[in-house]
Amino acid sequence: MKPIIPPISVETIYSELTQDRFFRKTNNGNNEIYIVSDHDSPNVMLEIGRLREITFRDSGGGTGKSTDIDDFDRGPNGFKQLIVWNPEDKAIMGGYRFIDCNNLPIDENGKVHTPAAKLFHYSDQFIKDFIPKTIELGRSFVQPFY
Repeated sequence: MKPIIPPISVETIYSELTQDRFFRKTNNGNNEIYIVSDHDSPNVMLEIGRLREITFRDSGGGTGKSTDIDDFDRGPNGFKQLIVWNPEDKAIMGGYRFIDCNNLPIDENGKVHTPAAKLFHYSDQFIKDFIPKTIELGRSFVQPFY
């Protein structure tokens, strides 16, 4: 098992949590919700990967890598990351990754490639009629401090 990377500095994270990535305030707690990607916020993505690995190892899981970041998190067509930022603690409290399945590429065999598609068989009809109307959520976490 690899050691988890050190924390990304608060200043670096905050510099990537720009107004165009701000989604809204939470209803309670005065926290902030941001939507980021590795493409536009690479350091926030590293911190998300670090916190996911800490969280999942803490509950007996984890990838065993230095961060919990995979190919689905990367690139311009990768999953977006929805995070809850605590402005008082200056910390990411938790998050989800998600993708609008209407934008999923379909390969030459008519198949989609997502984490859920590795777990389930999607019929051609399901891919055609339902996938474009869904979002896939995954890798949800609340870091152990919270």
